[in-house]
Amino acid sequence: MRKGQEDSNKSSPVLDCPILTHGEGVVRFSSLQDTHPWISTGFRTFLEDSSMQRFFKSILPGMALLWMLSPISCKQEKVQVLPATKEAFRESGKKVTDAFMKALGQRLKAAIAEGGPSYAIEVCSKEAPKIAESFSTQKFRIHRIGTRVRNIHTGTPTLDERELLQKLSPKSPDIVEPVNGKLVYLRAIYLSNALCLKCHGDPKSIDPKTRKVLARLYPEDKATGYKLNDLRGAFVVRER
Repeated sequence: MRKGQEDSNKSSPVLDCPILTHGEGVVRFSSLQDTHPWISTGFRTFLEDSSMQRFFKSILPGMALLWMLSPISCKQEKVQVLPATKEAFRESGKKVTDAFMKALGQRLKAAIAEGGPSYAIEVCSKEAPKIAESFSTQKFRIHRIGTRVRNIHTGTPTLDERELLQKLSPKSPDIVEPVNGKLVYLRAIYLSNALCLKCHGDPKSIDPKTRKVLARLYPEDKATGYKLNDLRGAFVVRER
């Protein structure tokens, strides 16, 4: 065996996939042998057979076209929903979020009266998910999301929720849209009460005891730095 061949056999095979070149009327497979010397001569002969050459030459343009069009074909088709159906889901969403807000608000006011904002945070971390679960049904699920997230496990919006969240405004405080064949309702949460800033305001103005509790319960907390009337997030009601 010649020295060049020995060196070639000792080298590690290239892991990158060899590219099939389509030019001058021939599909070239020489890169297979160059980068993968362990390919047998019989297999190389099979690949370079004239009939195989014609086959690959005929399908490569079509494969390239399919590859270019694949992002378009994978896009989800927008589902058309009757206005009356959307409006009915909106009304259901309003009712359940009204009930959720009332129950959570009462629980937090009681906690603040009992132990201040730091204690209210403790209560909210435990009670808010339970209250949300209690209002969820077999037909829909309710939860909250944030423009900046405090609880990364329950408050992080999905991609479609983030898109809908960006459409909310004081003039359009809620929205209903179909997502993957299911209706989704978002209702804006604005920091309209100065009391909210005791936990969500400027970090420098938050009481040190409250900051300590936030750091312990939510080490990745980003839900501070808000001002009065800022959009804090949204209630989400998702059809199951």
